[in-house]
Amino acid sequence: MRGIGIQLNEYFDLKLNAVRGVDGKLLGFVLAETTNQNTALILAHQPGQFKDAPTLGVGLDNSLLDHDFNEWKRKIRVNLEQDLQKVKSIEFTNSELTIDAEY
Repeated sequence: MRGIGIQLNEYFDLKLNAVRGVDGKLLGFVLAETTNQNTALILAHQPGQFKDAPTLGVGLDNSLLDHDFNEWKRKIRVNLEQDLQKVKSIEFTNSELTIDAEY
């Protein structure tokens, strides 16, 4: 099912299941809902940083001094739709970006 996958921790490392088997090995990865995680990765990465999707990536850090919010909304929508997310709304306020999207 799209939107369910391996979780990352706050440092973007794999989130591992801390339960160990009788042999001492970790039992596995944490699988859960990944829509917000995937959206955050797409917003943070520049185009060309995803090996198997070279055009995917918003590079939101480039928007810090930009005032063309409509262009950034368009860029975000195009990239999320490229990831097959259905975008309901994107809102910029003074200090917050709110995205309503799902697979």
